[in-house]
Amino acid sequence: MKKESSNADKMTLDFCAVVCKILKISVPKVEVNPHAMKTRTQIAAITNEGVIIKSNTFSMDIGFAIAHELLHKYQIENNRFPLSNYKIVGSVDTDEYNQQNEEIDANAFAAIVMKALFGVQPLFNNCSETVKHNIQVRMTEIETAVYNRIYEVLFPI
Repeated sequence: MKKESSNADKMTLDFCAVVCKILKISVPKVEVNPHAMKTRTQIAAITNEGVIIKSNTFSMDIGFAIAHELLHKYQIENNRFPLSNYKIVGSVDTDEYNQQNEEIDANAFAAIVMKALFGVQPLFNNCSETVKHNIQVRMTEIETAVYNRIYEVLFPI
C-alpha cells in the first residue's frame, strides 16, 4: 500500500498514527491547508480525503484538534455519526453546535488523550457551562476505556 505524502511535521504525523491505533482506524492523509478552515478559530477538519490542519507545526491545540477530528472519523466509520441530523459550523449558534452528541463525544475523547499523553487539560474557555458540564460527564463515562486502550497501544504485551 502506498503511503500518502503529507506536508505536516513528523510529530503531527506520529501523533495522528498513535491516535488512530487507539481508535483502531486507518491513518488518514494529513494535509496542512490554513485556507480550508471554515472559521477563524478552526484548527482542523475531517474530510473524505483525510485530516486538514491549519499549521504544519505540532502544538497542544493541533494535537487536541487532530484527536477530536479522528474521533469523528471513528464515529463515521462505525455508524455513530448521523450525518442527516448533524448541524455544521455556522448553521446554528456555537452553543447549539457544541451541544451535539458527536461534538461532546469528540471533545471528551480528545481531552482524555491530551491529558494522558501530554498531561494537559483543555479548559474549553469558549464553551458554555452546560457544554463544559456535558463534556465532563462524557469524559467520566469513557475515561477508563480510553485510558485502557492508550495503555494497550503504548505498552503492548
